[in-house]
Amino acid sequence: MEDNEIVRLFLQRDERALNALQSKYEKLCRSIAENILKNRADAEECVNDAYLKVWNSIPPYEPKSLAAFVAKVAKYTALDIYDTYHSKKRGGGDIPISLDELDDLVSSGSSVESGAETREILAAVNDFLSSLSGERRRIFVNRYWYFYSTAELAEMYGMREHNIIVSLARTRKALKEYLRKRGFEI
Repeated sequence: MEDNEIVRLFLQRDERALNALQSKYEKLCRSIAENILKNRADAEECVNDAYLKVWNSIPPYEPKSLAAFVAKVAKYTALDIYDTYHSKKRGGGDIPISLDELDDLVSSGSSVESGAETREILAAVNDFLSSLSGERRRIFVNRYWYFYSTAELAEMYGMREHNIIVSLARTRKALKEYLRKRGFEI
């Protein structure tokens, strides 16, 4: 079933929308949840919670890209579950490390105060990512969106882990410079 048909079912509050969503996006949502939570049972619960959040969001929201919307909901649902299970005193794992790597780019010192500014930064980041080679972009996105570990990325791309770490560091540095040149306070 096409995405626009699934969205139409959601807008009509037709429960078949959930079955169609699950059929089409189960693998994507489960992959995101498992990469963040590292636990199959928690990932399954997360995916179900994400479907409920999508059901409660459409309507009133009507996503332009259902795949992107569902992935975003799954990601943030998984991060919420992760935060619940891993308070700072029990912390650790790849997600804090992954997010710490981006601290220079999204620190509290930046002046992102309005939705318009946030959209401008997101547009600039998307422009930057589209300028990267396909592999470099995929490595960056897989690390910071899907939360793959550097070891998992090395295996995925047939590279040494050190090369992945260096590639990510160079890409972060280039992104930081790209944003500075466009007038963002980083």
